[in-house]
Amino acid sequence: MGSDGPDSQLAASRARRQRRTALVVMLSSFVCLVVLGLILWHLVTSRILSAGDSPATDKTGSPPALAVLPFHVASDGEPLGDEIAEDLIARLSKLDYLAVVARDESFAYRTGAIDAKRVGRALAVRYVIEGSVRRAANRIGLEVRVFDARTARPVWAEEHEIELAELAAVQQRLARLIASAVLLDARPGP
Repeated sequence: MGSDGPDSQLAASRARRQRRTALVVMLSSFVCLVVLGLILWHLVTSRILSAGDSPATDKTGSPPALAVLPFHVASDGEPLGDEIAEDLIARLSKLDYLAVVARDESFAYRTGAIDAKRVGRALAVRYVIEGSVRRAANRIGLEVRVFDARTARPVWAEEHEIELAELAAVQQRLARLIASAVLLDARPGP
């Protein structure tokens, strides 16, 4: 008698059915999650790609315009500030999704304190990049700031204390960071 009776067979059958039902529910849930994940992935990647194809633009459909001003140098006669600004102009000009003012136009604003609004109006740009350089032997102190020229609001800033030998790598990084800051700030709101 005992465990081979009809009651135990019925209980075993129910247990198998419950396990199968639980397995079907788990598999169905997994399939639904995978499908939802694929849909979400498609939506996100299509927005990123479309954003990459046509990044932030102004009301006229033009890319954000910016001017890189000559960097102020603590020691007179030091060409390093001009060289850093020229390098950033060259690197940012290679990006199709930014409009960069030519060196000759932006370097006309070499003197003292910068009024971002005035420079922005004069050069017809939305962003003004300025900075300063301090040099001591083989070390450089570098400050870079991006301003929204419409409001003179700081959009982004960064400081570096580096060896002179690190300058090229830091300039490459700064160009990427400036481009990112401008694009993030220029994108339309929610």
